[in-house]
Amino acid sequence: MVIKKIDPEKVRLFKAEAVRRGFLLNQALEEAITLWLNASHSVVGTEF
Repeated sequence: MVIKKIDPEKVRLFKAEAVRRGFLLNQALEEAITLWLNASHSVVGTEF
């Protein structure tokens, strides 16, 4: 996957936080996506 036009500083901080929490980058990204999707769907009750 290639993601363009993303703030490099945010990516650096995200990677550092993933390491601090003991996650591989793919694990941290998957968790972030899941949390974001669950937050946006909490009104209708859908959970991923």
